[in-house]
Amino acid sequence: MKLFAKVSVALAVIAAVAVPLALANGSGTSTQEFVSVQQRFTSVPALSRNEAPQVGLRFVFQDAAYNRSAQFGKPAGARIGRAEGVCTLIAVTRRPQAQCSITAHMPDGQIVLAGEGDPGAKVSRYAIVGGVGAYANARGWVVTTALSQTKTLVVAHLTS
Repeated sequence: MKLFAKVSVALAVIAAVAVPLALANGSGTSTQEFVSVQQRFTSVPALSRNEAPQVGLRFVFQDAAYNRSAQFGKPAGARIGRAEGVCTLIAVTRRPQAQCSITAHMPDGQIVLAGEGDPGAKVSRYAIVGGVGAYANARGWVVTTALSQTKTLVVAHLTS
C-alpha cells in the first residue's frame, strides 16, 4: 500500500493546484510549488501484504492541496483545492508502472492530469493535458517529490 499512497498524493496535488496560477498571472508560463495531503485511498481488489499486486489493480484517491507560499490571495498553508483520481497498474516488474487520470476541482473550473509512472518512485513526472472553465487552455508538466507516505511536494511548470 505504501507504493500506491505516494503516487496518489503526488498526482492529486499536481492536478488540483498547478494550472490556476499559470492562467491567473497571464504571463503564459509559470512555475509554482504546492503540498498535497492524501485524504482517501482505496484499491480494487484490496492490497494484500502477503501477495504482490497484479496487473489491472486499480487505486482510487482523493487529496487536498495547500499553498506552500502565499498565492491565490491566501497565505501559506491555506487549502486551495482538491483532486480525485484513478490509477491502473499496467506492469508488475522490478519497477511497477501505473497509468493514471486525475480531475482537479478548483473554484473556476477543473483541470486534468495524465501519465504513467512507478507508483513507488520518490520523484515522478506527469503531464497537464487540459481542463474546463478557466483552465481550458492549460498545458505543462509537473515534478513531484514524496515527502512522506501521505505528503508530496509538487513543482508545476505551466504554459497557457
